[in-house]
Amino acid sequence: MKNYYTKFIAFCTSIALVSPVISLQTIHAADAPTLKIATVSIDGEQIIPESQQNPDEQAADSSGSAATEIQVDLSVTNNSGFLVSSFGISYDPALIYKGVNIASKAAANFQVVSNPQEHLLWFMSAGGSAKENASDLAEDVLMNLTFTVSEQAQGGNLPINFLWEGLDGSSASWYTDKSNNMISTIQQNAVNGAVSIFGNSSLNYTDLRMNQETQQQLEVRNAAGQVLGWVSDDPTVADVSETGLVTAISAGECNVNALIDGELIPCHVVVNAADMYDITESEELTINNPKRDIVMEIPNAQGIATWLSSNPAAVKIDANGKLEIVQPGKDCSVQIFGTDRGSSTTYLRKLNIHYGDVAVEPTTQTDSSNGDDNNIMLGDADLNQVVNILDVIMINRFILGKASLSQQQQKAADFNQDGQVAPGDSLDTMKKIVGIIK
Repeated sequence: MKNYYTKFIAFCTSIALVSPVISLQTIHAADAPTLKIATVSIDGEQIIPESQQNPDEQAADSSGSAATEIQVDLSVTNNSGFLVSSFGISYDPALIYKGVNIASKAAANFQVVSNPQEHLLWFMSAGGSAKENASDLAEDVLMNLTFTVSEQAQGGNLPINFLWEGLDGSSASWYTDKSNNMISTIQQNAVNGAVSIFGNSSLNYTDLRMNQETQQQLEVRNAAGQVLGWVSDDPTVADVSETGLVTAISAGECNVNALIDGELIPCHVVVNAADMYDITESEELTINNPKRDIVMEIPNAQGIATWLSSNPAAVKIDANGKLEIVQPGKDCSVQIFGTDRGSSTTYLRKLNIHYGDVAVEPTTQTDSSNGDDNNIMLGDADLNQVVNILDVIMINRFILGKASLSQQQQKAADFNQDGQVAPGDSLDTMKKIVGIIK
C-alpha cells in the first residue's frame, strides 16, 4: 500500500470564457481573458507521511473530512459573463488527484474525465448554456483541484499545466459573451502552475538496519538546496558512495549523512552482527556461503515467537530463531515456520543454503622466515595481491576479535604502519579501494 502525504493542496483555475462562436478576428490583448493555474509553495515541515499518523487521523483522511487544504483564490481577469467550455489539465506524476470542486453555478455543465495512469484531466462541456457573471463566482474562483503529494516526491516544482487537446483529439474551447476570441490567443495568455516543495529536507530512510555486505540506496527528498555529497561518520561500519548507496561493512552503529548546503541530514545505520532475515516475506531465501550466524525474526511480533524447521537433520532452529546448519558445506533446503503466539499467525518461508566454489578467506597463515615484507601490499589482508572490500571485512573482523591474522597479514592490514591494526587502517583501506588515496 502506497503512503501519501496527507496535506491536501487545492488548485484554483481562474477562467474567463469566450463566445459560443469562435471567430477568426483579431482581438486586443486587453480583451483576452487570462487563464491561470496557481503555483502553491509548501513548507516540507507541514507535510506528514500517512505512516506517521495515528489510526483516527488515517481513517478521517480516507474520507477527506480531516484534510487540511491549502487554497489559493484567483481573480477573473475579465469581469464578463461566460458560458461553459472544454479544457484539459496535466499534472506531475508525484501528485495524486483526489477530486474537483467547481465553485460556480456552471458546475452542472461540466463533465470531468480523470485518467490517473496518464496524469490527465479533461473538463468537457455538457452542452448547457448557463450564463453567469464573474461577480457570481465564489471569491472569483471557478474551481479547486485537490491533490495529495506522493511520498515519492523529491521536492522542487511539481508542474500542473493546461492541455489544449484531449486524448481523443478533441480541442479545448473557451467562450465569453464579451468578445470573440481565437483559441491561440487564449493559449498565449494561459499561465501554468506548480506545487513548489521546499525546506525540511529528508531522506527516504531515517533508520536502517542492515546485514553485513549488503547495500541500500538512500535518496534525498524535498531538498531545499543542492546535495553536495554523502559522508559516513564511521566507514568501518557502513560506507556510502557519492550517489548515496550505503554498504554495510561490519557490526556496529553509525550515521550516514547527506550534505545539503552545509547541513547534514542523517540516517542512523545499525549493521547486524548476525545476518537477520524476515520470516514474513514470501519469496524464497537463498544464503550463499554463510559466514555469520543466521537468525530468523518476526517483525513487530505481538507475542512470543515459536520456530520449527521442516528438516532438523539439515538445519535446526532454536527458540530465538537462530539457525544451526547441521552439515556445513553441504547444500540443503528446508521450510522454516515461525508462529507469532500473540496473533496466532504462522508464517512459512523456504530457505536454501548453498555453498559455491569460492575461495575461503584465510584466517591463519604460516609465516615464512624468508618472507619478503617488501612484497606486502598495504591493505591486502588476505595476501592475494588484490585490495578489495573483502580485505576491509577481514580487517574489521580482526579488530572485532572475530578472526585472526598471521603476522604477515597484520603487517599488510596495518595500513598506516603504526604497529597496530585499528579502525583507521580499515578506513584507509576503503579509501584506497575508492581511489581517495593510493
